Amino acid sequence: MNNKLLFTLTLFITLVTYIYLLGEVRTIQIIVNEMIFVLSLFPLLIIYFYYKLKLRGYDVEHLINKRQLSFKMTVLLFLVIEVFDYFYEGGFTGMISQWFLYWILGLLSLLLIDTIHFYRISKLIR
Repeated sequence: MNNKLLFTLTLFITLVTYIYLLGEVRTIQIIVNEMIFVLSLFPLLIIYFYYKLKLRGYDVEHLINKRQLSFKMTVLLFLVIEVFDYFYEGGFTGMISQWFLYWILGLLSLLLIDTIHFYRISKLIR
């Protein structure tokens, strides 16, 4: 499954879970509380698309490191974080309230890694 589809699907599942378990008001409150992270996506997206357009005519796919994280490692990492959140965020409700933050941070890290790769490749090309 590609990253775009996976991130879209996980955002949808997270929001549906929030609305079902926490209600609309609490869901909106969680999103507003993480607005600084959501807004930090925009400058990073601008820089990402700048380098992507700059490298449009070049074949750079083979130069970008493919991120291959095993499914077992992803599930193990998620479970460790969820157990930690369960104890330190006040139970089940506190635990799932962190999912949106994790989604945003995951998207930020993917964009940042790709932007750094595009920057390094653009320096190699010059």
